[in-house]
Formats: sequence, C-alpha cells, structure tokens
Amino acid sequence: MRAQNHARTYYHYSLCGRGLAEMALARGANYETMVRVREDAYAPRSVDVPLIEMTLGDAEERVVVTSACDTWGGVNDKIAFFRPLVAPAYFEGPLEDTFMFWNTTQVKRDVVSSGRLDPLTSDGVSIDPEFILLDAIQRRQGQVVTLGANAFAFAPAHTYRPFDDPDTEVNCLHVKQTSCFCQGGVCDDLKEQGFIVSPTSC
Repeated sequence: MRAQNHARTYYHYSLCGRGLAEMALARGANYETMVRVREDAYAPRSVDVPLIEMTLGDAEERVVVTSACDTWGGVNDKIAFFRPLVAPAYFEGPLEDTFMFWNTTQVKRDVVSSGRLDPLTSDGVSIDPEFILLDAIQRRQGQVVTLGANAFAFAPAHTYRPFDDPDTEVNCLHVKQTSCFCQGGVCDDLKEQGFIVSPTSC
C-alpha cells in the first residue's frame, strides 16, 4: 500500500510537470523559475527569494534548491525551487525510476547498502520517497543544494494543531523545539508573534 502511494505521488508529479510544459508552450516562453510545494505545507515566515535565485544560478544550471531539513537521507519533499532545464528530472524522474529501475540488482544493492528503513518492495528491499527523489535528480545530472530556515521554512499542515479549548485562538505546533523546523528561530518567531504558545506536542 505504501509503495502504491509513492507511485501515485510520482504520477501526479509527472502530470504537474507536463502541465507546466504545456502552459509554457502556450505562452511562447519558458518559466524562469519553477517552485513545487507540497499541498499540505504552510510557510510561517517569508521566503528569501533573492538568496534562492542566487543559489539557483543562471538558466543553464541544473540546481534544485530544497530545505536543509532532510534527516531521512534524501531531499525534503515539502518544497523545491529549480530552473526549467532540470524540471524533467524532478517531475518525471521518480516515476520513471519506480518502474524501470527498482527491481534491478544494482538498485537493490544500492538501497540495501544505504540502510533505508521504509519497507517498500515485496522482497524486503527498503527505500523512502525522499531518497527516490534525490536519486532521480542525481541520475539526471541534477545537483541538490539545501538552504536553512534563514531562506525559507515549510512544515506539513498536520504538525499545526489548535488547542482543544474552542474559546482560545492560541495554537501550538506539533514539533519539538530541537526539530529541524525550529532551527533558525522559526518557532521562536511564531511564539513571539502569539501564533503558537510553544513548539511542543499538542
């Protein structure tokens, strides 16, 4: 079931990529920068666009900028910035690899040696979606560059919870103070603004 969910996710990646390519063709010009944001992510602070643009480089660069919160060993899948040249690697690569490479002996060896914990294949080979995305980008000569919370911070919506008391407008964030998301003062900023009481378990 989990593997099926990954495949569905990558299928929608590919649809998104094709849709953007069709829109660019219709308007007669390529986009300068593409941004992919997970549908359940929210941003508690502004995005440093100049820093991201500087990191991406010119139109010929094959750089994908993602969050430094990548503790699963791959790339953070909540948000990514990239030029159109590397878009096929990001949008099409994971789906292609899912069906073309997963069952090859070499990929199985690579995955086993990586020590992934997320069970995916029927024969026990372990892998996780963040690793698949990273591998797809690198296979296609893409380079992943990570930036910290000073550039941008995105968290999945399921981490944000209102208190049980319906009469209060104060909320809490379902993350630990030591989490990657809180680094760079993000959680402290939210607390100071009165948006959350504390970054703790709700």
